[in-house]
Amino acid sequence: MPTVTILPANEKIECSPGTELKEVLKSHIALPCAGSGVCGGCRIRFLEGAPEATSSEKRLLSPDEIKEGIRLACQHRITSDCTVLVPQSLPKHLPQLHMPQTAFPIDPPIPIDEGYSAVDVGTSTVYMLIKKGKSEKVVSFWNPQHLWGSDVISRLNHALNPTTREAMRDALLKRIEENLKHYDSIDVLSIAGNPVMTGILAEEDLSGLAHYPFTTGAKGFRNITVKYAKQSILLPEIGGFLGSDALSLLLASIMQEEAPPFLAMDVGTNTEMFIITEEAIYGTSTPAGPVFEGFGIKKGSPAVEGAIYEVEEDLTFHTIGNKGEIGFCGSGLISAVHALKKRGFVTSDGTLLTGEKYPFGHIFLHQQDIRKLQLAKAAIYAAASVLLKKARVLPEEMKAVFIAGNFGSALKKKWLIELKFLPNFKDANFTYLGNTSLWGAKWSILSKQCRQEMEALKNRVSVIQLAEEEQFQELYLKGMEL
Repeated sequence: MPTVTILPANEKIECSPGTELKEVLKSHIALPCAGSGVCGGCRIRFLEGAPEATSSEKRLLSPDEIKEGIRLACQHRITSDCTVLVPQSLPKHLPQLHMPQTAFPIDPPIPIDEGYSAVDVGTSTVYMLIKKGKSEKVVSFWNPQHLWGSDVISRLNHALNPTTREAMRDALLKRIEENLKHYDSIDVLSIAGNPVMTGILAEEDLSGLAHYPFTTGAKGFRNITVKYAKQSILLPEIGGFLGSDALSLLLASIMQEEAPPFLAMDVGTNTEMFIITEEAIYGTSTPAGPVFEGFGIKKGSPAVEGAIYEVEEDLTFHTIGNKGEIGFCGSGLISAVHALKKRGFVTSDGTLLTGEKYPFGHIFLHQQDIRKLQLAKAAIYAAASVLLKKARVLPEEMKAVFIAGNFGSALKKKWLIELKFLPNFKDANFTYLGNTSLWGAKWSILSKQCRQEMEALKNRVSVIQLAEEEQFQELYLKGMEL
């Protein structure tokens, strides 16, 4: 009988040939139009065994989405083994969550009698810290908007349609509210995220981000409506693609009291980056694509059990949960390329000398996977190089690098330097800050001073548009080197 593998839950279901896919996935997805194929709301992504697109899918999905394996669950029956990604499912494994300490005095802007929730709306994963009485816990889930694209730009293009934007907003709010309803009521909910994610929640016109010069202007605290919360706020934004998550990163790095110049960044599908000097703050963002989330490569995987998360320099590897290998998550891909280069199997231009693929257990890393990693890291290298030139700082003068995010915490300094993700900051101290977005959302609830610092800091940043920089393309090509 055919087997359907459901990720990221890593659940395997055997079924009879001809079984409707929507029946197999009924505990994982919703069917907004009752499975009639007219709304496109039951999107899933086939990682293996994608069927031919139906006429309804060709009408509701773009050619690129169909090529990426996006399908509608209501349109297909199971005829052979397949692997599907259902982003609404809870991940079984996520990196350990930690947040920086702070010296902010606890002085809540509004009284907190019935608890609060801080939310980090990431492009891929949503984290919620919920505090009620003496209980405090963090829950997480895949952002259900993933079905409208795995990266910020894809998500933005869909959100330009008001009807689609409303569906994306409702999908995310439903998941947030599902986690809050168990607590009956809380006093305040605070949300941080990139401008596309928060703009969808605020039902804002995002067309300013869809074309050059990619600006929306700095925004202050805003209110939205979320069930089970008496007040819900969105944190301030810097402008352009630098949102409240980036502002939280910037504030957390400044509070480390490191002497400038230093760099702060959050590596992901959209990478935000700042260089702080004695005189100024320069910030930018660059889309790196979904490869860091394990998407877009032959055997990519989210960070679930069985994903290869680290390859040693002797080419031995480790999987999450010590399970059988199912694919490479982002850190696994980076460490695999680093190990192959150290062993002389990959050249500085990214050529795999063993042919088109190299085995890790019973799965393979392919030449095209290395190329996709090169494209993603080149964008980060070029962005950092542009900021260095703007700040008039030499790489050897960089004193510290602060890396935020749960994915960032898995990235070793030697990988980032030796694979040229960054210029040669070999003398800089690397510090991992954890989830600064969630940290900012939490302290904006607990401290008036935090809110004041955010409002003031957002206006101090000189936002650099990489498209305007004449040297960006040259630096990007240099960043392709390994």
